Amino acid sequence: MKKNKIHEKLNEIFKVKTDTEMARMLGVSQPTISNWKSKGFDEKIITKIIDGVIKVKSGVNKADFKNMLQGVFNVSDDSELSKSSGIVKKVLKKWNGNDGNLDAAEIASVFYDAKENLVKDSIINSIQPVAEFIKINPGSSVKKKGWNVFVPEGRNEYEDLRDKLLKSKGIYFFYNSEGKIIYVGKTSENNLWSEINQRYNGERESHKMYSSDQEIGINLLFDSIDNPIKIVNKKIKLREVAAYFSAYELNQHLIHNLEAMLTRALPNNLINIKAEKFKYTK
Repeated sequence: MKKNKIHEKLNEIFKVKTDTEMARMLGVSQPTISNWKSKGFDEKIITKIIDGVIKVKSGVNKADFKNMLQGVFNVSDDSELSKSSGIVKKVLKKWNGNDGNLDAAEIASVFYDAKENLVKDSIINSIQPVAEFIKINPGSSVKKKGWNVFVPEGRNEYEDLRDKLLKSKGIYFFYNSEGKIIYVGKTSENNLWSEINQRYNGERESHKMYSSDQEIGINLLFDSIDNPIKIVNKKIKLREVAAYFSAYELNQHLIHNLEAMLTRALPNNLINIKAEKFKYTK
């Protein structure tokens, strides 16, 4: 067969129009294609082409593979792709403009390493402290419907903390004035700031405390006849006993089971109504 006919047939088979595209498909350099065209396609060259076709069919071009991954994870640079896929940046950098192919074994190795890196990263970064043992300094909310655990306006350190809580989901704790934990809560849908303040204002049906029934403004001096003091057991809001709070941002998949573990491990310390059940995917 004449060399031009073979070349034309190869272009048709691979659906390419230039030697550059052909070289990329076969995993060889463009000068090699030009050399084949000038010398003619003898049995040795045809054998090499067949070998190249086999490699192409059994592998994926590195640059194409990287572009595909960027599309899948919807990212644009190596840092973002590395974070999303678990493939180390050093490997991704080598794939830039690389015409070589990854065979099945190499692809499997890449994904195995990526899985290991993602698991390691998820363990190390699965729990991030947001606020620890913050003294509650309540103020009325903007809507006047309750109280916030602190007033952020005009205080930069509190503004930063509020902004972080607004962006985070996870686990939070309330402590009494002695620093003992009294309540554990979670949020996997709402943000921590909203959830903490909502719970802070919530009534605790199961939690009561004894106090005097006298009101401010009445004569507080004890008088057994005209002003008897009665000690009554009444329902309270969490804000009446909470003095500090902490909050932790968690991986979405850890939030429920970590709360379940805490409510089950600390049942006699908490005023939570129930111990949560563990949830596992089948």
